[in-house]
Amino acid sequence: MTPPPNKKGGLLTPTGQQKIETAIGQTFAAENLRSSSAKIAQQAGIPVDVAIAILYRQRIADLKSLKTLFKTFGVRLRREDYDIVKPDELDSNPPSEEETPLESLWKGREELIATCIQQLQGETWVLVLQGITGMGKTALAKQLLAQSELTQNFPLLLQVDFSQNLPQFPTVARQVLGEEITQKTLQDGGETALVEAVVAKLQSQPCLLLLDSGEELLGGERFASHSFEQFFAQLTQSENLRSRLILTSQTPLPLPPFKTHQLTLPGLTKQTIEQLFQAWGIPLNSEADQQNFAEMVKISQGHPLTLKMIAGEIRTYPYYGNLRAYWQDYGYEYDLPTPISNPSASSPEAPQKRDLSQWVNTTLDRACQRLYPLYPLAYELLCLGATHPHPAPAKGWYFLIGDFSLQDQEEALGELKKRFFLEEENLPQTVCYHLPKVLRRIILQNIPKVRPEGETA
Repeated sequence: MTPPPNKKGGLLTPTGQQKIETAIGQTFAAENLRSSSAKIAQQAGIPVDVAIAILYRQRIADLKSLKTLFKTFGVRLRREDYDIVKPDELDSNPPSEEETPLESLWKGREELIATCIQQLQGETWVLVLQGITGMGKTALAKQLLAQSELTQNFPLLLQVDFSQNLPQFPTVARQVLGEEITQKTLQDGGETALVEAVVAKLQSQPCLLLLDSGEELLGGERFASHSFEQFFAQLTQSENLRSRLILTSQTPLPLPPFKTHQLTLPGLTKQTIEQLFQAWGIPLNSEADQQNFAEMVKISQGHPLTLKMIAGEIRTYPYYGNLRAYWQDYGYEYDLPTPISNPSASSPEAPQKRDLSQWVNTTLDRACQRLYPLYPLAYELLCLGATHPHPAPAKGWYFLIGDFSLQDQEEALGELKKRFFLEEENLPQTVCYHLPKVLRRIILQNIPKVRPEGETA
């Protein structure tokens, strides 16, 4: 939904703003309720984006809506409470909802990418990108596969995602050797021979091999399959290796220390997040904006996916870039009393360390639930898309809601893109879209939460 164009109307004066804020606060306090933009708009019978625009002096509002809002909360709108303003007299326009260039998502990771390239060009043969879900491990790994500094030396690019394929060694072998050679080697010599064949291929032919979701290979603290232990041992003990491996994992992997490096991805810095928010059309001009923003960064610990999802909500209807209004409505939800990572190791005197992973799951789940009442068809498309793990072009997404008009299909997909529910993957001659893994898992687990009884996704 695009913000309405500015028309001639009223903009509250500081006196009028204080007057209505006091009246609203008294009304909700008397009812022992927490105020929110949606509740205020519902009581006044005006659109929620109009209520936000009035209360935060964000946009011009028609005088009828101003009078209605004041009357609802028992105060009279007087001439000194507002100024008549023409659109061309405003200092700024509502922020644009245009899609953000993908390059902006890599702010703050440039040095990390450069470090990884340097390591892979040197003595690091196996690089592990480690971090909790949503930290951008897979995205960073794929970004590395697109770097010319690496592809010049390792022209063959191979990928295996163990979250979508069996976490068994033949899965890797099929990518490296091909189906026919893999089957013949297995029949002749079993997995031991298969490991030797894959290592030999990686020794002789330069390639970049990405093994995604490496935590799926574990059985406790060790690899579930002995073949993977053999594989990594033989690989790192080679005299020479013309290939390089990149792994992603939510937990440390039991790899040999020689020729390997496990890098824990940090959260984004405050400066980087501020640059991203501004690129996404979320200004941080006032002191209150900066205070709310600082609190958001502290609570999230710079978690990239969560901050991107929050930004997606702020930059679209009904907030249109108003961080202060969004944080007033939902900020209390984010400081959650989540379980600590290791309860048995804690004591009453010890500081309680929040489980960030659980917090991320809860936060993303709530973002999905908030989409449903705003855009039911976009939510429907989100749920249907979660059942398909592979990236698909726009036409593939439209097919999922093919009973609706093309305009409805385009608007639903556009809403998911603007709110950052989808990630882009540039393939030859087309752009494909998919859900982040953690978001897909959360949606599949929690679809019934917001579906009316008897209705299915």
